[in-house]
Amino acid sequence: DLTLHAADVIIMPIDGTATFDASAGGMVEIEGVKITFAPDNILAADGSVYSGEVVVSSTHINPHTDEILGAPGDLTAWRKVTDAGKDDSYTLNQLVSFGMINVELETPEGEEVELDPDQPVDVSMPIDNGELPDVYRLDVGDTNDVWSFDTELSRWVDDGVGGVVEGEDGLEFEFRASHFSWWNC
Repeated sequence: DLTLHAADVIIMPIDGTATFDASAGGMVEIEGVKITFAPDNILAADGSVYSGEVVVSSTHINPHTDEILGAPGDLTAWRKVTDAGKDDSYTLNQLVSFGMINVELETPEGEEVELDPDQPVDVSMPIDNGELPDVYRLDVGDTNDVWSFDTELSRWVDDGVGGVVEGEDGLEFEFRASHFSWWNC
């Protein structure tokens, strides 16, 4: 007996691409998302330092628009309990999102490369308060948790803290990323 299941899927187009030389490092900007790479912090599939051109693609989601339908999972998240001792203990949380990005890295030939986790990069992305009540709104100088999406858990996981700054076109969220996947402020 064969059972078919239907699924609604939203495929988000990438906002754009940019390239940089992995040996030299540099800053790329794609539709308001800025990422600053240090020299020699990109790894090839075998774990060696990659030294060629890197194609960076980025997709930004404003969660206060229909773009949120293309976000991975729902907005439930696991937060590590810091005083849990040696046991890994987590609490389930519901997120309020101000903005999300997905970043992917590859060679010009289409081979995946990755960020050296020992050399995090600086990331800045546009964020938006939308119609959120004052109690949830972010402003310049605020800090906020940054979350990455764990595909194995199908949940957002607490992955550090970032800060809110005034950008050219509104609020931006700055944080350090040790890997690339979906990131959420």
